[in-house]
Amino acid sequence: MTAAYDLLFIADNLSLIDAQKRYQKRRKKLMDTCSNGLIIISGETESLHSDKPWLLAHLPIYQDPVLLFYTGINQLKAWLILDPKNNKEYIVLPKKDDKLAFWDGAHFGCGSSAAVKEVMSITGIQHVLSAEEAWPLVLQSTKHHLFWHKKTNPAQNVIKDCHYRFKLSLKKQLLKAKKQSIVSNCDDAIWQQRLCLDETDITNMKEANNITGAIFTGLVNRIKTFQSEQAVSGYLKGEIATRTCYGESFPPIIAAGKNAGVLHYTKNNEAFEGAPLLLLDFGVRYFNMPSDVSRTIPVNGVYSPLQKLTYNIVLDAQKKVEKMVKAGVAIAQLNRCCWDAIETDLKEQILDKGGIVKRAYKQTPHNVSHLMGLLVHDGDPARHYRDTPLQPGMVISNEPGLYGYFEATINGTLYKEHIGIRIEDDLLVTDDGCVNLSAHIPKECAQIEALVTK
Repeated sequence: MTAAYDLLFIADNLSLIDAQKRYQKRRKKLMDTCSNGLIIISGETESLHSDKPWLLAHLPIYQDPVLLFYTGINQLKAWLILDPKNNKEYIVLPKKDDKLAFWDGAHFGCGSSAAVKEVMSITGIQHVLSAEEAWPLVLQSTKHHLFWHKKTNPAQNVIKDCHYRFKLSLKKQLLKAKKQSIVSNCDDAIWQQRLCLDETDITNMKEANNITGAIFTGLVNRIKTFQSEQAVSGYLKGEIATRTCYGESFPPIIAAGKNAGVLHYTKNNEAFEGAPLLLLDFGVRYFNMPSDVSRTIPVNGVYSPLQKLTYNIVLDAQKKVEKMVKAGVAIAQLNRCCWDAIETDLKEQILDKGGIVKRAYKQTPHNVSHLMGLLVHDGDPARHYRDTPLQPGMVISNEPGLYGYFEATINGTLYKEHIGIRIEDDLLVTDDGCVNLSAHIPKECAQIEALVTK
């Protein structure tokens, strides 16, 4: 594969032949599951935005994750047709455009034998069609398996993404051609296949965590040299760009003091005042796989007694959750474990001793876990998977947090502060436990303080 195509066909650090076989194996498994009709996986046709968290929203990974999972093709205006009955695979692409190549670089397309040969040789898919050629093939079938995000309750909004739009297009084409078809959702089969990572995915996610750890360690070494969130943000983004061409997993959160109480804080530009805690929530991509790690550090290099007290409440809850994770346990159970532990410790260590706790929430500020895969927040976007038992090969976050205003008397001194703390690791689920992919990234107070250059 030429270097011009290494971000358009994601080989995941495999040889081209091995990458092709891997995607073909995935497609074959889906065809074996949905064998009685055409399977159509649509792709994105327009640039994505960060208000679509269930999609890959950050360049250079920008194709819909379902299409990406089955093809490795990372460009817009593509869709996949699988014909289990005849054991054929088709990729549908726009015509190759030399002007587009001049403006934007290499891209896949059809319309000439050279363009088709190029797609076949790189992707391993042996049939390349234009949309005009594809629709007659699609309309021959009386059974179509599509993917879309289910609406599971009346109050839930319909997710009008590429899959939803394609379903509308198919119905329109069927009506126009006066054809009848049974259109079914193959989402269950796809979720089951996509969310349990294979050995290559796990290796790449481990490397993403290794890169994240190296960046974090370097940042903590230098923390006393930064005077603002913006300075930290600049360092962080520079290191990410230097260490991986696949970019960040999501826009980083760099929130000091009271700002850390805003869960999705994105300003990242305020000056440090006093000696606040700094909440860092960031990750990188290595090929298709992301990391997602949070740490909370003191900008002056030393945790105050109140900061250490609240920090360790969160850390202890995180350790309890990690011990509970294994195949068969549901995220809903992890939630109860986490937030009950934090409430118990707040009562015993602060409230029962005359301290004050003021929060913008009662007990649960957010879920302690989310699924991770091609998307850093993967699984169905409505999070119905919270009640589903975890399976070996799934990766989840473990991210308890505590946010608010706290007062406590410690060793005769009254401390008071607005504090936001989140500690997050990435856990690979196994049959009898889990593997912490970010365990090497320091998170004990003493470990972090020892990293700071004095």
